[in-house]
Amino acid sequence: MIIREVRLKLDPGELPSGFAYPVSFLEFVDIFPRVKEWYEPWGIIADVEANNMWSESFGRPLIQFAQAWHEDMLACFVVDGSSDPSVVVINPWQQRMVDGKAERYCMLMEQFPNFTAWFDWMRDSELVRDRAADRAEEARDMSAERPR
Repeated sequence: MIIREVRLKLDPGELPSGFAYPVSFLEFVDIFPRVKEWYEPWGIIADVEANNMWSESFGRPLIQFAQAWHEDMLACFVVDGSSDPSVVVINPWQQRMVDGKAERYCMLMEQFPNFTAWFDWMRDSELVRDRAADRAEEARDMSAERPR
């Protein structure tokens, strides 16, 4: 799959019938371009084709909204008719051996009651803290290298 354009959310016509993004997510998407580095390696991404693949693999309708780059994790809304849908974190690239052959499957990694609970988990995660520490170290190294 080639991502031609990174989109933060899908258009209403691309969403399953009865699904609407929760208000908390829409509020975050509005500020995300200004604060995205605070939440690395997580990034917000929407993709209709991916939704179809992950839904089929997971066995329930999903709407992907975030990916932890280079970490094999996606965050998805579970399409359940709720105005505040639950969120799952999956690894759709997980592999297991079946009859001596590697088979890809969708592994459930985490579940949350809604976007806000996922956001709190993501923000406070070791992944985000480690990336923030890396950025701080890179900034110190760059300032030390500048001529005075």
